[in-house]
Formats: sequence, C-alpha cells, structure tokens
Amino acid sequence: MTKKMKSVADVSLCHKIKLVPPIIGEIVAPLELIFTVMNIMETAIKRHTLAVLLCFALVGCERTEQVWPTADFLDNSIHISIDTLELTKIQLDSIYCSGIGVSGIKDGGIICYYDYYLGYLSSFSLNGTFIKRELGIGNGPHEVVIKHPLGCYISPRGDLVLIGSNLDIQSLSYNGGQKYFTIPYRPDLNSGGASFSTYSFAEDANVKVLDDLLFVSMYSEHPNFNMFASTNVYLSEANHIGRINLHKHTTDMIALGFPHAYRENPYLLFSFAQTRFDLYTDKKILVSFEGTPELYVCDRNGTPIKTFGVPGKDMDQDYLPVRSFEEIENYIINRSNKGYYADVTILDDYIFRSYRKGNHTQSDGLQIYKNEVLIADVDVPKGLYVTGKSGKIYVSNAFFNEDTERLYCYEFEIE
Repeated sequence: MTKKMKSVADVSLCHKIKLVPPIIGEIVAPLELIFTVMNIMETAIKRHTLAVLLCFALVGCERTEQVWPTADFLDNSIHISIDTLELTKIQLDSIYCSGIGVSGIKDGGIICYYDYYLGYLSSFSLNGTFIKRELGIGNGPHEVVIKHPLGCYISPRGDLVLIGSNLDIQSLSYNGGQKYFTIPYRPDLNSGGASFSTYSFAEDANVKVLDDLLFVSMYSEHPNFNMFASTNVYLSEANHIGRINLHKHTTDMIALGFPHAYRENPYLLFSFAQTRFDLYTDKKILVSFEGTPELYVCDRNGTPIKTFGVPGKDMDQDYLPVRSFEEIENYIINRSNKGYYADVTILDDYIFRSYRKGNHTQSDGLQIYKNEVLIADVDVPKGLYVTGKSGKIYVSNAFFNEDTERLYCYEFEIE
C-alpha cells in the first residue's frame, strides 16, 4: 500500500489539523479556527496538568517502562552491493481523478489506485494500461461511505480498508462484501496511555492488515495527554499503533513509549513523533520512528526484540523546537522542509526504508536491507517509496503530474 505524494503546500495544510481536537470533525480547518482551538486547549492544559500528572504517576508505578534500544551502527551492518537503481518511469493511462490518493499492487501484477476524493478504485497493468474502475462515493452496496479517508490499505487479493477522521472504518472485500463501523471516542485517562479511545488516527496514517487484524498508526490529541501537558508521562505512556479486530471490533494499543533520543530532545523531535511500520508473515512487526534511524523488530505486541538500521545520507535534521502551541509554525516548517524517516516495506528477503532528505536537495533516499544488513542507500525522486512487487519487478507509489493530470509510477529490479 502506498500513500499520496504531497507538495509542500499539501504537507503544511495536512499537519495543521493534527493538533485540533476531533470534535472539529473536519480534515482541513481555517487557520483562525486552528489557533482558537489551540488557545482553548492551552487553557485546559494549564488547569488540569497537575491532576493528570498525579493520576498518571499512580498508574505508571504499576507498569514496566518499555525500552527501545539504540543500534550500534557497526561496520558489519553495512555491505553495499547496489550503488544505483535503474528506475523505469511508467505512465498510467489517463483517468478522471483528483490526484490525491494511494496506490498498491494486487496479485497478478495489477497496479491499483484509490482516489481519496472521488472514491474510485482504478486498476492498471504493469505497463500502465487501464483495466477497470470500481466503487465511488455513496451508500450503495458497492460504494464507499468514508469521504477523504486518513489512510487506506489495499491487500494483494484486492481487499480495501479505509479509516476515517471519526475513528470509523470501512472494509470492502474483493468478492463484494463490506463492513462499516465506528469506534466511540471515549478517552480513559485512568488507564494511562493504554486506552485506544484516547487516541486519533494519524494524518496520512500507516495502515496494514494481517488475517483479521488491522494495524494503524495513532497519536493522542487529548488536551490532558500530549507532549505539552505532561511531557515525561506522554513519552513513557503513549502508544503508537492501534490494533483492531475487523470482525469482533475489539481494540487495543501496542508499541509503548519512545526511544531515548525523544526523551533527550522531546521538543526538537516533536514534529516527527509518528511511527511507520510493516508486518512480517510470522506476525512480528517492523517499527521505525520518523526522527531516529533505528529499525525495530518487535513481537506481536510491539515490544522490541531486535534493533538494526543505519542513518540516511545528507538529511537535514536541524529541526526547530516546538515547545508549546505558540510555536506550532515550527512544526509546519519542520514537516515541510526537513528530513525524516518515512515508509518501511517488507518484501521477501528485503526491507525498503525511504527517507526524506529535506528541501536543500532535489532527491530523497531509499535504503535496502537484506538480512538486516544495509546493501543499498540510493537517491530517488522526491516522495518515492516501494509499495509492492510482481515477479522480479518492484513498484513505487503512484505520483500525479499536475501539468498533464496523469498518474505515473516507477519500476525497478534487483539483480
């Protein structure tokens, strides 16, 4: 599954809303409304911080703090065997689309593109030939209810799962069946950061499905449980990945706490507090934080059992601090202009980890690991990451050319 490629303006717009409480109910809010809500939240934070800290202190005494170990970056973790990738640009046939969506690869070498605004699922061959269009926004048996989703997963067999801004989920099976349900937003601060309903789906969320379980990246925007209201408690008690049973509708939170680097510099790394992850077939989870170079192999509950990873090249990580809501513009600048670690994808023996270098360069980076050893760190077009493969061909996410109003992607092989 891939996510949309954003322009600098898109990124700035999307991430303004991340600190707005879910009662707003809109994906994009006017700037004046955003700062009004910030003032309200700040007042609530000052009033309730002491009580919340005492509450979490009592809870925290009964919990074992999770440790995210730091990788050593030893020489034996690097064995470069690929200096460059020969990327082939594939122009997809022209379709009616908004240009904002996600793409994925289905079995049989089918490139799928889901349009976030129109609700259409379009299919193409590996050479870009249009095959068919399905779905659309509506309330019919083969239509999509969730408009402008925050995340999307396309399975190899063609299942589609969408998550919305109201903690709502819609799954559409490849054989025509579908389900829609909503998880109530009922924060339970007495349980520390363990309550699923305390969190919100992350903007441009990482979404994966294995068997009947949906995994999604999340963060807390609750006024009394965030980086500003209770920094140390949040760093220890916050979870990062929500786990949802698509049949039973049960939920829980996994991947507890933050790596040491976030504890040392919480306000510098605040802009990059999200996780990116993928799932192994044996139900282990590969987790990466946006602000640090480590890759963590975790058990099914998100507890780290192994660490590896090498820092990316030529990344601008000279972040501006975000110490309060008054410095939220620094958050937007960091997300738009700076470098950070992005998507991770597991395909056979390889792990692909993309990273953003920053606005000082015309390219981004793509790392390839084999047996947890770095074998390639190459320059790629801005915003590129790997979504899947067909045979020997690896396929990138789909891009939208605003001049031609056409979609395209990149394909490559590893010899």
